[in-house]
Amino acid sequence: MMRVCRPLLKADAAKMQTLYNLVVGKQSLKDGVPVKDASITKIFGDSWATELKEFAGTLPKAEQTQLDVYLKRMELTKYTREELTTYGILSAGPGQVAAMTEKHMLTMGKARLEELVGAEGQEAGTAAFKAEVAKEAAYANWTPAQATAFANKVAA
Repeated sequence: MMRVCRPLLKADAAKMQTLYNLVVGKQSLKDGVPVKDASITKIFGDSWATELKEFAGTLPKAEQTQLDVYLKRMELTKYTREELTTYGILSAGPGQVAAMTEKHMLTMGKARLEELVGAEGQEAGTAAFKAEVAKEAAYANWTPAQATAFANKVAA
């Protein structure tokens, strides 16, 4: 007996429609889990934003504009309330949160690297720092490439 499967394109369209509905608030996650970047990444994968932007090209202009607003809000869910208050709203505005947070992380990373190098020596301290960054990056849902890039940027 031959199985009849749904074509891949229809499955992708259903996936994208579900993702769109979650992002714009037409649908909610199970048990009232907040719709935030980490949750969506865990469910739909790392490339969900680019896939959703491609899907948005098929939507009417008004819905594309609405989606852009929600994606900007979703971007802010990557940060804690403290980060938003300290590096965003009070210092440079919500549009500069990513840049201000990166600047702070680089400053803190350089201080931690200097601490480890002072305690363990140049090579061992750098290796220990890279291991710490990899561990913390996993908690923050960073890819290994992002963690390595950050560690190299601090060590440079």
